[in-house]
Amino acid sequence: MLNTIINFGTKDWSLVLAALIIILCLLEIERLRALFEIELKKRLVPQLGMELITDSKVGDNGFFLKNESFLIARNIRFDPVFWEMSDLGFPVKLILKFAGIDFIRSNEKVKIDFEILDEDKKPRPEITDKVLPHLIRPSFKVRVHYSNIEDIAFNAVFDKKRNKFLLEKIETLAQEPH
Repeated sequence: MLNTIINFGTKDWSLVLAALIIILCLLEIERLRALFEIELKKRLVPQLGMELITDSKVGDNGFFLKNESFLIARNIRFDPVFWEMSDLGFPVKLILKFAGIDFIRSNEKVKIDFEILDEDKKPRPEITDKVLPHLIRPSFKVRVHYSNIEDIAFNAVFDKKRNKFLLEKIETLAQEPH
């Protein structure tokens, strides 16, 4: 075997080199094809952003959802957020429940209606009206379920740190049945 390799001529080494180059090119083509598919899927995903505005100088206070892409996001639903606040030194467990949104057009910003429920899932309107300043500091996650106009479903998780929501991840789900 070693003797055969030593006796390789220029043509033989050229063939080996050409074969290695072809293999490397095929691997690069496969890598680029995978990146192309990822980019193509990204273009089908409506990119949502979430924010909490508590400064009355800006105008309307509350939670807002913005569609930061060129695609329509529809059937937007939120998982309830379980949260604990202190009331006169006693911990109170509450549920932050967001209302669903039918659709958001490209670059549209929509205020999200919400209500506060107690741990028995009873509405607490007296807390709902005054809770925004208490939601600035705590960290929590909001899971959003939505789809695009082709009925491809997505889950987005927003992680709230201080007064900013950061998009933690977006998952593509199976196509919704018609």
